[in-house]
Amino acid sequence: MKEIEREQLIDFFKALNEGKETESDTLNGTIHSGILPSLSFLKINIQQHFKNPEKGDTELNSLTTQIELIEKLTKELRVIMSDLKPSLLKDFGLVLTFENYARKLSEVKGLEIRLKNDT
Repeated sequence: MKEIEREQLIDFFKALNEGKETESDTLNGTIHSGILPSLSFLKINIQQHFKNPEKGDTELNSLTTQIELIEKLTKELRVIMSDLKPSLLKDFGLVLTFENYARKLSEVKGLEIRLKNDT
């Protein structure tokens, strides 16, 4: 392997690791600032429903809002799960997933990444 190719590979893996750390920070922020507070909100509202079941229509509207929030959280969790294990990896294998990730990393970081596949 030429020294230039070796350096490019090292730079690529450094950028890959930085991207992974950034994704991890984003994921952590999403969970802590979005999903966990929303789940706490749902828990409190549902507990209130059981404490005051006689409120009728008002309570029905509240439950509808809570169902919508659950649907939103479900979508957010699907995105997070996809980030943790991309469906590309499962569906298309390592090479295509790696190429896709390299392309995205290249776009985000402004790097020129060339992959060579000898298989």
